[in-house]
Amino acid sequence: NELGAVALRWAGGDTGAGLTTPVDGAAMQLAMSLRRLALQQQANSQLLHEREDQLAVLRTLGALYYWETDATGRYTRIDMPTLERRPELGRLIGRMRWDDDASLLAGSWEQHREALARRAAFELTVRRRAFSGGHFIAIERGQPRLHDDGSLIGYAGTLRDITAEICDGDAQRLAMTALAAS
Repeated sequence: NELGAVALRWAGGDTGAGLTTPVDGAAMQLAMSLRRLALQQQANSQLLHEREDQLAVLRTLGALYYWETDATGRYTRIDMPTLERRPELGRLIGRMRWDDDASLLAGSWEQHREALARRAAFELTVRRRAFSGGHFIAIERGQPRLHDDGSLIGYAGTLRDITAEICDGDAQRLAMTALAAS
């Protein structure tokens, strides 16, 4: 907005040196355009900040981990929510998803690699080793990211830990079975 204020002062003839000079219509149009540009930039910056805040809420409440890979399939970025962090996912940076003693609960890694070669979006249910020594189960979804010329940048996607949901469902089934037997 500073640019807009300077442009209006300049268009009004204020040179900043205490001198005023007459300004023609073209200079006034330029100044007004600069002011509009400054106001638009300010609005865009505010909108970007709001979207970043919204994404942070979605990641936290949805327990979503955002990730990116390069064109070879190696993880280059993993952003974790603040709740229920899985620090073991940090060790994936520079590695491929099948390099980490992970197992698919459906399909095979070969089928997944074929989908990646076709640049297809994907959804996997993966069992990974946790730092605690146990395992956790996650749904991983990804889609290709492309350059303007159509070449592959890599993939971007989310990983959602569903271990607690599965455990809750198992406990509920056991309780229902016990109630039905009594």
